[in-house]
Amino acid sequence: MRQELWALLAVQQAVRRFAHAAAASGPVLDADRLSYFRCVRIARRSVPSQHDTSRRTLTNAWKEASHEARSRLLPPRSGRDWPRAIKKPMRWPILRTRSGRSKVEPGRWAHNQTTKQRKHRGAGRPVPRAQPP
Repeated sequence: MRQELWALLAVQQAVRRFAHAAAASGPVLDADRLSYFRCVRIARRSVPSQHDTSRRTLTNAWKEASHEARSRLLPPRSGRDWPRAIKKPMRWPILRTRSGRSKVEPGRWAHNQTTKQRKHRGAGRPVPRAQPP
């Protein structure tokens, strides 16, 4: 299982490096504009066909693959920062103390002042039936 996880991470890193190299070739683009799944499909399609090929053929295949990855770009991502805003007031009831207590105890709300716990009724368990004599 550990070996499979490392293999998955290595393949993901290789696909991301391919996307980065494709974005850097030609006019420089943001690598986030290239679809990850499109790059995976390109790799699936092109890797088996590159068995026993020359360096020149591999270079041409790499250029074609990067051109194909750049053919349909994702829309530019909007900025990830968000301006600060005033938070909405809390909708939950105010935490209050019971009479005779000097400090607030966690879990004691104004609408639920009890500490009783409900008994576990054993939901889902079969009811034992009496055996006939």
